[in-house]
Amino acid sequence: MTRSMRVSAYGVCTRAGALLLVHQVAPGPAAGLWTLPGGGLEFGEHPSDAVVRELREETGLTARVEELLAVHDDVYDLGDGVLRHGVRLLFAASVSGDPRPTQVDEVDQVGWHRLDSLPTGTTAWARLGAQLAASVLGAPR
Repeated sequence: MTRSMRVSAYGVCTRAGALLLVHQVAPGPAAGLWTLPGGGLEFGEHPSDAVVRELREETGLTARVEELLAVHDDVYDLGDGVLRHGVRLLFAASVSGDPRPTQVDEVDQVGWHRLDSLPTGTTAWARLGAQLAASVLGAPR
């Protein structure tokens, strides 16, 4: 089996006790799930720049990236003969405005979800982002 590593960066954006999530429809470990806005780094791209780019691409919002909150990783198999190691960097980020899906072939829904009641089918790294938002960032519940 072939092996591959992917490094991604995600924004943990909160507002009034809610977390910004996107519903991914593109293939990958989050396909069909709610997740944090973000994605894979381009070669030579700084992770915080990737968060700004991905937030703009997926939600139409401009982000200001703050501190690195956590690293989430796992090993997964999508059934295509490639064993992948996903390394995800979670950054606190702030945004203003109303999000909207801008790449409907990748993300079909965008919205704010209460930290204490995330939707069914939320990725492990989005759940980690919600926990960090509640504890480390002190976002209201």
